[in-house]
Amino acid sequence: MILQIIIKKILNQISKTNHKRIIVIGHAGTTLGMMQIIANIDTYNEYLFGDYNIKVNNCSICCVQYIDDHFRLITLPNDKHLNKIYI
Repeated sequence: MILQIIIKKILNQISKTNHKRIIVIGHAGTTLGMMQIIANIDTYNEYLFGDYNIKVNNCSICCVQYIDDHFRLITLPNDKHLNKIYI
């Protein structure tokens, strides 16, 4: 509950800025909490994300857009970019 309040405050601050690009760095729980608020989906439901192989590990990345006063989830959190380093 407290995390949701903090995330909503962060999203509110982001929505009021004039910056074109913002990077948010946080714990996996914060990333999933943001997704839950932005996309209104149950991010803790493994069944829902089973087909997407969602992995929210260290250095996971997801993309979100803010257009017309709404946040929109563009990509699910993933760490596929790390495969390019370690292959």
